Amino acid sequence: MERRQRSMKKRIISGIFAALFAVSAVTGISAASDSVFQEEIQDEFQDADGDEDIFMPGDETEKADDEDFSEDADGDSAEISETDFEENMEPDSFDVTVRAEQGTIVFETDLLQLKEEQEKLSADELLQMQEREHLFVAGEAVGFYIHPFEGYECTEVTAESEGEAVSVTLGEDQRYEFVMPESSVILNAEFEKIPGEENEEAEIFNDGEEAEAVSTSARSTAVKAVAANYKMRPEYAFAYAFRKGKTKLTEVQGASASLPAKLDAQFGWSQNGATNYKNTFSACSIQNAAQKGKISAKYTNVGEYKGKIVDLKITVPEWGTVSYTHMGVDNTVISPCILFYNDRIAFSTLSVGIVRFKFEFFDHETGDQISPKGHVTMMDLDGGQGFRVYDGWGVDAMYIRSGYEHLQATTGTTSNGTVYTEVCAPEGTSTDNNDVKGWCHVDFNKSFTVNWLAGAGGLTGKTPYSAFFMSGAQTVGTYEPNSEPEKKVGAVDSSYSSMKRRESESDTAAEKPYTIPKTKEFDYMISQTVLPGDYKKFEVTDQLDSCLEYKSASVETAQGNDVTQQFTITATKNTVKFAAASSFLKTDAACNNVTYYFRIHVKAKADSVIAAHGHYKDGIYYHISNQAKRRLDSSQMADTQKTNMSWVRGIIERNCSIRKTDAADSTKDLTGAVFQAYAWDEQKKSYAITGEQFAYTEKTKLYTKKLQYTDQNKGKFRLVETQAPEGYLGNWKEDISILDENQDFALEVSNEGIRPPYGEITITKKILENDIIWAHGNPVFRFVVNGTDRKGKAHSYENYVEFRQENYEKQGDYAVLSCTIAKVPFGSYTISEKETLRYKFQGITANTPNVQITGREGTAVLDSINETAAVTFTNLKTRYDGYSHTDVVRNIIPVA
Repeated sequence: MERRQRSMKKRIISGIFAALFAVSAVTGISAASDSVFQEEIQDEFQDADGDEDIFMPGDETEKADDEDFSEDADGDSAEISETDFEENMEPDSFDVTVRAEQGTIVFETDLLQLKEEQEKLSADELLQMQEREHLFVAGEAVGFYIHPFEGYECTEVTAESEGEAVSVTLGEDQRYEFVMPESSVILNAEFEKIPGEENEEAEIFNDGEEAEAVSTSARSTAVKAVAANYKMRPEYAFAYAFRKGKTKLTEVQGASASLPAKLDAQFGWSQNGATNYKNTFSACSIQNAAQKGKISAKYTNVGEYKGKIVDLKITVPEWGTVSYTHMGVDNTVISPCILFYNDRIAFSTLSVGIVRFKFEFFDHETGDQISPKGHVTMMDLDGGQGFRVYDGWGVDAMYIRSGYEHLQATTGTTSNGTVYTEVCAPEGTSTDNNDVKGWCHVDFNKSFTVNWLAGAGGLTGKTPYSAFFMSGAQTVGTYEPNSEPEKKVGAVDSSYSSMKRRESESDTAAEKPYTIPKTKEFDYMISQTVLPGDYKKFEVTDQLDSCLEYKSASVETAQGNDVTQQFTITATKNTVKFAAASSFLKTDAACNNVTYYFRIHVKAKADSVIAAHGHYKDGIYYHISNQAKRRLDSSQMADTQKTNMSWVRGIIERNCSIRKTDAADSTKDLTGAVFQAYAWDEQKKSYAITGEQFAYTEKTKLYTKKLQYTDQNKGKFRLVETQAPEGYLGNWKEDISILDENQDFALEVSNEGIRPPYGEITITKKILENDIIWAHGNPVFRFVVNGTDRKGKAHSYENYVEFRQENYEKQGDYAVLSCTIAKVPFGSYTISEKETLRYKFQGITANTPNVQITGREGTAVLDSINETAAVTFTNLKTRYDGYSHTDVVRNIIPVA
C-alpha cells in the first residue's frame, strides 16, 4: 500500500510539475486546446494597420521561459538540506508537519518556487520537496491546496498547534488558508474513497444520474463516416444558432459577477490589449460540488421550429475532477469554471477534464418546453477533445466525414451495464472551426445530453488551459437540394399564410386569379426554406410584367424577423433581385432550416398601358402572370428552381354619374329622365343598337352606371338621354372613353323646360285703417278678371281679400291686403272690383307696365315677356250704421 501511494504521489506531483512547466503562459489555449479561442482574440485586437498581431498573453513569457531555463542559466538545481534552512531561519519561524495519506498538500510557496525553477527539479526531487519541512513566520497567512489521489475525495482538513485547534478557511478557488501561530502546526487532511471510482474518469458520468429514464438495453448510438454528398435526414434539419440582433444570452444561473475580472488578471487579457474580452462572457465557478445542476444558461430566439420561435437552455448537471495546478500571471491559481459567451452559443471549460451539458428547448412565446428533432455539429474537436453520449440521452445518430482518421469513435459499456458512444480527437492534434475533419454531426430528438471531454490539458496541461466548446448548424454531409420555392399573391402587407398561390388563369377556377384592388397595389411573396449547408450564393429573381410598377421589397423569416439588411435588393428594368450577403451565408443563422419570405410590393400601371399590352381575352378582366426563380449554390451543387405561376386579374372600369338639373335653376334637380349607354363595337366600328340604362338613386339625385372595358368595346361609350323629364326638352348625348380618365366620370346635364303660356295677376286693396270697425265685421272686397287668351278662348276668374285683425300690412294710414290669380293663360284681361257694403270705389292704380287703366277698370296683357300684372284698388268707407255686412265663404270641391 505504501508503495502504491508513493507511486500515485509521484504521478500527481509530476502532473503538478508539468502543469506548471510554463505557468506564466496565459494564452488560455494549449496545443491540445481549441485554437479559435486565441485566434479570435488576436483577430479582434490587431494593430491599426492590421499587418501584425499584438502579442497575445503568453507570447513574451514563452520567450522568457526559454531564456530562464536554458542550459547556460544560473541556479541549476541542487540538494536543499535541512541545514540550509536552519541557518537562514528567522527566530520567529515555525514548521508545519503534513499528514495526507490519500492525497497531496501543496503549499502556495512551493508553487511559486516551482514557477521560478521549473525544469531544474526532477519528479523525485519534487516529491522530496513535498515531504520536506516547511517553515513559516508567525502571523503569516499560509495558503495551500489539497489534491486527492485518483478515486478519493477530501472530507476534512484540520490544523492544530500545541494541542489547540488552528482555524482553517476555504476560499472560492479551493485555496485553504490558516494564520501561522507562534508554534509548530500539524496539518491533517482526511480522505475517503469515492464509491464506484475504479474506472477511468469519464465513467463518473453514468446514465443513472440523468433525469430522463435511460434504456437498459445494450444499444449504442451509431457513428457513421459519410462523404460530403451524403444526404442527411431532412427531419433533423432544424439547428439552433446565434442570430445576430435576435439571439440574446438572457439568463445565467450560478454566474459570478467578480470572476470575469479575476480571470482577466489570471490570463492577462487586458495586459495584452484584449481589454474587452472579459465582458464577452458570464463565468460560473465549478469549485463547489453543491453547484452541480444549478448552473445553466438561457439563449433566446435561437431558431424557428414548426412555426415557433425557439429558446435554448443549457444546464450543467455534473462535472469531473477540477485542477488547481495552473497558475496565472498574477501568481494565483486559475479558477476552475465554465464560460458562457454572450455573442455566440459557445462555452469554455477551464481547469476541468469532463463536463456534462444538457440542452433543452422552449417555446419563446409561451415558455412551454418543446421537443424538436434537429441536429448540431460539434466543431474544432482536437487535442483529446470530444464527447460521450449514453443510450437514452436524446442522441439518435452521429456522423463524421469519411476520408480522415482524425476523429475516433468508440463504444463501450460501463460497470453498471450502460452503453455509451464516444467520439474523440487524439491528443496532440490541432484543427480549426472550418476544418471538417474536426466536425461531428449529431442528430438529436427532443432534449439531449453530452459529456464534453476537454482533453488532458484540462487537468495536466502545461499552460493555463481553456477548452472552447463550439457548435454550429453545418453538416458533414448535405441536406441539398432544397425544396422548390413557392409564390403567393395578396393584399398589401398581408401575411404569407393569408395569401394564395393563384395558379389558374381561369375566372371560373376554384382558386381564381387575385383581383387587383381599386388602389392597383398588391404584394407578391416568395417563400424558400434553406436547410443547413455551406452556401456561396443565395439569390431570388423576379421578372415583373411590364404593366406592373415596382414599389418596394423586403425580406423576413417565417417568424417575422426582418433580415432585409442581409440582402442586396436591386430593381432594373422590372427585374427584382435579392442577393444574400456572403458574410451572412457563413453564419449558422442564415441556414438553420430557416424559411424566408421575399415580399415585392407592386402597382398596376395606367389602364391605357394595360389595355395596349394584350392582356385581355374574353370578358371584363385582364390577366397578368408572374413566376420567380431562386438560386442556391454550395460546394455540393448549383441549384436553380422556379416558383409556381401566380395570376392576377384586373378590371378597367369607371363609375359614371349624371346629375340632371333645370337649365334655368341649377339647384333644381330633375327626375324622370332616362339615360342609356351604348358600347362601341370594334368589329362593326359603330356603337351598339341597344344600350344599358342608368339607374336613378333618390338619395343622391344621381343617375349612375358602371362602365367596363372589354376587348370588344375598347372602353368607348355613347351616353344618350332617351327621355327628358316631364315639361322639359331633352336631346343630350356625349361620347366618352374610360381610358381618357384615371377617375370616375361625374357629368351634369341641364334641360330647358317646356314653358307653359301662363301668367298671374295680383290685385291689392287699400283702405284707411281708422275706418275699420271690427264690430261691423271684417271688411271684404271681391274682384273679377275677364278676358281671352292668345287663341281667343275666354277665361273668367274671381278672387277676394278679407281684412282680419293683424293679417294686413300698413302703409301710412292705410291697411293694405293682396290676392293673386295664378295660371292665367297668356292674353288680354280686364280687372274690375265688385261693389261691397259700407265702401265705395275711390281709385285704381296700375302696378306693372303691362296694365292700362280705364275708368274703374284695368286691362292687363300677359305674355312671355310680361308674365305678371298688378293693380291696386283704393276704397273709402261711407256707412257706419250697424245693420249691414259683406261676407264670403270659399268652397273647395274635390274633382273625382
